[in-house]
Amino acid sequence: MTHKYKKICLLLGISSLSLTACQSGSSAGGASGSSTSSDAQQVVKSFADVAQYSTPSASCIIVAGQQFSASSDNIGGFVTLKNGCEANQTLDQTKVYMSSSKSDLNPSLFNLWDLEQSSTLIVPMPGWEEHWVSASMAAAQIANASSGYKDLELTLSTANKAAYLLPGGTTRLNFGYSPNGVNPGTVTFSTTSTATPETPGTIVLTLNTKPLSTICVAPTSCSIPVHLLGQNGNFDQVIDVIDNSKANNTIKYTIKDMKSSDYRFAVNSKDLPQNESYTVGFTASALFNLTSGATINESAAFTKVKVSTGNVTYQIIKPSTFISQYTTTQVDLKNSITSYSSTHNYTSDQFTKVEKGTYTLSTPYGLADAKLGTYANPIKKGSIKVTAANTTDIGSVSYVAKASNANVKVNVSGLANGETLGVKLTDNLAGVSYLYNDITLNEGVNTLKLLQNDNIVLNVNTPTGYKAVAPISYSVVKNGEISINLEKIESEPVIIPPGGVAFNNNSSFYLHLQNNAPNAGCPTTVKPGEHTYAMINKGSGWANSCYYLVCSSKDYQDGPGCLEKTPEGTMNQGGYIAWINLNPETHACALPGYDSGTNTFACSMDASGNFKVDFKSKVQTYSAGQNVNKPVTLPTIPTSYKTAPGLQYRGINISGYEYNGTIGDAMFQRPDLPEFKSFAEKGMNTLRLPIRWEYLIADNKPGYNNLISSTTLDPAKSHINEMYLAGLRDTISKYLNANVNVIIDMHTYLRYCKAGNNEDLSIGQTNEPTEPVGKTTCNIVTAKEFADTWKTLAIALQDIASQHGTDKSGKAQLMFSLANEPFSQKDQYLTTQEVFDIEVAGAKEIQVLGLKNRIIFSGNFWDPLHGWPTFVPTDDAVKPNDQANGVVFTKANLEKAGINVKDIAIEVHQYFDSNYSGKYEQCNVYSNYENFVQALDLSTMGKWMNDNEMQVMLSEFGAADNPTCQTDLEYMFRYLEEHALGQPGQEKGGFTGWQLWRANRHNNGGYGAFSYLDKEDYTVYGGNGSKPAIPDGTGILRGPANGLMDSLYFHHLTH
Repeated sequence: MTHKYKKICLLLGISSLSLTACQSGSSAGGASGSSTSSDAQQVVKSFADVAQYSTPSASCIIVAGQQFSASSDNIGGFVTLKNGCEANQTLDQTKVYMSSSKSDLNPSLFNLWDLEQSSTLIVPMPGWEEHWVSASMAAAQIANASSGYKDLELTLSTANKAAYLLPGGTTRLNFGYSPNGVNPGTVTFSTTSTATPETPGTIVLTLNTKPLSTICVAPTSCSIPVHLLGQNGNFDQVIDVIDNSKANNTIKYTIKDMKSSDYRFAVNSKDLPQNESYTVGFTASALFNLTSGATINESAAFTKVKVSTGNVTYQIIKPSTFISQYTTTQVDLKNSITSYSSTHNYTSDQFTKVEKGTYTLSTPYGLADAKLGTYANPIKKGSIKVTAANTTDIGSVSYVAKASNANVKVNVSGLANGETLGVKLTDNLAGVSYLYNDITLNEGVNTLKLLQNDNIVLNVNTPTGYKAVAPISYSVVKNGEISINLEKIESEPVIIPPGGVAFNNNSSFYLHLQNNAPNAGCPTTVKPGEHTYAMINKGSGWANSCYYLVCSSKDYQDGPGCLEKTPEGTMNQGGYIAWINLNPETHACALPGYDSGTNTFACSMDASGNFKVDFKSKVQTYSAGQNVNKPVTLPTIPTSYKTAPGLQYRGINISGYEYNGTIGDAMFQRPDLPEFKSFAEKGMNTLRLPIRWEYLIADNKPGYNNLISSTTLDPAKSHINEMYLAGLRDTISKYLNANVNVIIDMHTYLRYCKAGNNEDLSIGQTNEPTEPVGKTTCNIVTAKEFADTWKTLAIALQDIASQHGTDKSGKAQLMFSLANEPFSQKDQYLTTQEVFDIEVAGAKEIQVLGLKNRIIFSGNFWDPLHGWPTFVPTDDAVKPNDQANGVVFTKANLEKAGINVKDIAIEVHQYFDSNYSGKYEQCNVYSNYENFVQALDLSTMGKWMNDNEMQVMLSEFGAADNPTCQTDLEYMFRYLEEHALGQPGQEKGGFTGWQLWRANRHNNGGYGAFSYLDKEDYTVYGGNGSKPAIPDGTGILRGPANGLMDSLYFHHLTH
């Protein structure tokens, strides 16, 4: 997605709070009052004594003190607010008045710094309480009749509207005011009784219970609570319990003393009575708004729908002589209108809720063993009649055995001694297919016992170190022969030598150096093996900061090191970046704009004529707590996911390497282990690491400017930028060695942008011309460009990747995500087939190296999970006759294209706001889980995954922090768990993991505030102050998600 903040908050529950006006007396709680008139159908209820969120009462919130300094230049200090009443009082919209005895006050000169933390300031959070809330004050000028001057009316707004003060509780308003040289005289603050307490409103509900008249009768005993929900999820009260005596009525409820808010009526599905002949439901308005003092009329009703479905029980029997590796099989129940599928484990089983009609029971495959020559034809049993509210038992259904009638020799050559070749067979014999046991072939002649005239495909799983073999198609004849020739992969040199990064002595090299330590001394001449430092940015925020370069060449000398100012606006961190020209000649270079004179440094050439530079990121250490000065390490991450073991890759996206601007920005903000510590503690084990294509490409043009705003970069060059790669290798290795799986995500939308230093533009999401400076020009890449770059990157990471593939049991895995959201825009159109072809070209270059790492494909457009198998782009940038993702990205098509599908996955994304972008706080409302699945068209996804034997990764998802979004997220996790790989119906394919979007190394757009949370502090190099910055939010999902790491609900999900 574009790099705007997305946020997620996973809620456990909401505490009930008492919030009433002072005049109402104590509001300590208690049962709601109710009365029933002589007419049994009229019910009056009052919730005056039930905790509700009230507006602040001016007679309760008072100014209890003030302390500040005042002069004609500055007024600054604090004002103490106190709750003088015996009930909780919210602070939002509290009015405070600032007066001067000698001058008019100007609203534009007032600033509220913060609302101070206080133990008596309560901010309700999901399952816990906070004691600080973000706040602002709107200032307006009003006339003061007594003084004749103009005062300020200050209206307080709290980010969490439910923040309140306990009875007698206090907090401080820390503020500043700039008089601009005008003597303010005596300044006072006060509150007056100008705020009007909210007038309670009334809700009138007419509830129809008559549909229950034939259901809530003996022996059935009904007890159905009807809930009134509202006040942003903080109010939940039962207005009545419908029992048998109330099951044939129209009941009118008058619900009094309600605060203004959005409300809805609801019944929990588990409370509705069950009946074989009928389905019971409840209908009401999705949401309605009650304003202050108003009366609103609503209606609701129970519903009864006659059941039109029945059940079918059966058992599939395998031939006793047949040995199959498969312990389950797919069984279909179909007619011309409806179809049902189930995974059967050869014990008694059933289909439930089958629409009445006549059906055929079948299996899509027969069973086969090509080594033994045993076959069993697919099952097909027709004329199965299903009637409403009844169970049809069809008993046992047996496979019909069949023998092989054609021997075929498979000649394997090129295998080393002791090595074997795995082969998976698929086939089509006049429309009939068989599910074959996996077979192992040896060097030389192997005999397979097949079926004459069958059209088979041999999908070869090549061992490590051999070139991939494309699937082999063969039409079976008696005594036929098939040849499989294997070729060893010639070892290619790894770009990164063991000692560091090698640079040609004639090239320039741009390096954003890691901040080492304050007040380090910064020597200009060092001995072999020592660090070389450079003082930068003296006197402007990073004074006395040092940067370091580790050199491993044979001798050291003062040399050509220059620190140059970057173009305006391209670097926010201090204004300067380091450019080191590794030219062999020795010269001094003055530091422009500094009073510290000349600071130079360089490494001379080594014996081979290259400069050797090691990139070693600083090991971050704890600066407080019991582990002070010790390196930050990750905890032992749980290895199993209790509710759905198939969801083995649970994690988060951490941004940095893909940021707009310069390569220096990306290197400065690259992820490090501490960012993951809190996530690891919650059970996450996977990092999705977005990277940027443009930073991977080195340019022959001298100077650092080629990495900032050049329009000459060529995506087809595929020269790896060694500094960027060195950083990637460092980051990847750290995480893998800490047992964290890493997904390298090419986050560039199948585009290549020739410039992109304007941080307001997202990479790959604009096609503007290069003027004015800072605009990006992005073009869809060709399959060749895409393949060349993935080939170069895969070779560069080959030494790491080969040790962290799917074939390395017990090790963290390195995975390659080919493309992110390859959408069409303006005049640049991508059909689904074009996306498929480009990605296949990249995947082939990875697999041809013999790597066993998982490769993750993206579908067309924004990778939407909702309706993914049937999704076809529908915006203006679409070519006619485009195809759906599920039609193009199939197992068969991948195999046909020459891809070994064993280690393949598909990635999808899902956000829950109105346009599924993750940009808005209001989530879509679904009446229940079933409606969620239906509305998002998720039912087809489970079947598509299983039919195509495809694993799917939910690589991005999230929502805002409100009750509606919480419900959507709960539904999402339930759906993932029910459709995880290995769950019923998902034995062949299913979800294999999820990664939240996202954490990052800057908070609210600023560089230097880091986004991870920890219980202990640790040193942050490159932070924005004298002490490490630990913000209150993680920056996940477009905004600070306060309390995410402390949420018990989140802890439950990830364990």
